Amino acid sequence: MSAASVSRVLRGSGERLVWKAYAIALRMHLTTIDKLDQSSKAIFVASPFQYGIPAGSLVPDEITNEQLYRKADAIQDRRRPGYSSDGGSYFEFARTYLKTIQNTSSGSANDSRITEVQKQVWASQEHSANAYLKDVDLYKSSGGVEGTSMSFDAWMSKFGIFSLAARKEQGNAEKKLQELAENPIEGITIALASMRLAAETKKSNLGSNMPCTAQDLPSLFNTSSAADRQVNPDSIFYRPQYSISGLDQRVESWISQYHRSEDEAVKLQLDLEEAKNTAWADLGFPHLDQDPTNAEDLEVTSDFDISLKLTGMQAFDVERGFWDIDTSAQNFERAPNRCMKTTRLLLGYGAELEITPEHPRQLQSSFKEKKNSSILGFPVTSSTVDKDVVRISSNHTGIPALLAVLAKES
Repeated sequence: MSAASVSRVLRGSGERLVWKAYAIALRMHLTTIDKLDQSSKAIFVASPFQYGIPAGSLVPDEITNEQLYRKADAIQDRRRPGYSSDGGSYFEFARTYLKTIQNTSSGSANDSRITEVQKQVWASQEHSANAYLKDVDLYKSSGGVEGTSMSFDAWMSKFGIFSLAARKEQGNAEKKLQELAENPIEGITIALASMRLAAETKKSNLGSNMPCTAQDLPSLFNTSSAADRQVNPDSIFYRPQYSISGLDQRVESWISQYHRSEDEAVKLQLDLEEAKNTAWADLGFPHLDQDPTNAEDLEVTSDFDISLKLTGMQAFDVERGFWDIDTSAQNFERAPNRCMKTTRLLLGYGAELEITPEHPRQLQSSFKEKKNSSILGFPVTSSTVDKDVVRISSNHTGIPALLAVLAKES
């Protein structure tokens, strides 16, 4: 590999091809669908070296919630395969859309009937949420966490005693809601009422919103005691609820395994040849196949290996609060301006990237000739060359990175 070809990989079309190969390598960990454009889905990738979603025993829930909200609520841009955190809020998009339909539709809903049914739904949802928490406490106190290998879901299906009746009550109330929602205008009113609870910033509404804080995580990590890591109550506010199951436990597992179990590490090869022969449509971006700059990708040599190793990696389904009810998606006309709604998050921990060329001696000269080189969003300089191999490691100890999201047109 010449010095010029090394630099080309790290800049311009070469870097774009690396991002594409990265997306292909991650796709199988997010979905079993090979051709995403046929299912109105797309994968949006992010740097494995960026600050992601902190979690685990050392991290207050309010900080985890805030970062989860920012990552999962962000609307993605169908024009670009890179993950974006500033593309707008899905919650606000959905609420504005429903308000528009309500304001432009003829006729009026039966307000008293809607109020009565909605109160029943809220009461049953709160009861169900409290019952779930009781079963969680019972699971922990019964030794389900330490004494057996039985997962919480398996334990719930066999021993859960509080949630069963509460879920039945909730199901009956939501059935009435479904019947009422057959009238689209009434259904919209119900959906907006749920969203008003979720949008409350100063008061907790169980199952609808969640406590968050804008406090800085690194400053909390550097404190001396657990008490010092507590969030200042005055800094707490509330966001529409988002959740992903099992995050804290998974992060704790990754932290304990970091640099300890080489055999259990996840290893991905970024295959540039496969990337050249894979259509952008398969990743959810058919319009990019018409980009004339794709011809430059075919000229990039691939006489080198690029590999990504992680301590762990897992995809998590995004779950939203009671405000994200099915009636708003099934019974109302689709918005003329659709958005890409995040459905899954792919998180990873302890990323380490390696580039091994055929002729490693030319690496140093290539970095002297070219400045501002980067790969997967991380700057590459001569200082990142370790024994004739470009090696970059994540420095966010204790914090998993957001690798990619799967989003669906909504």
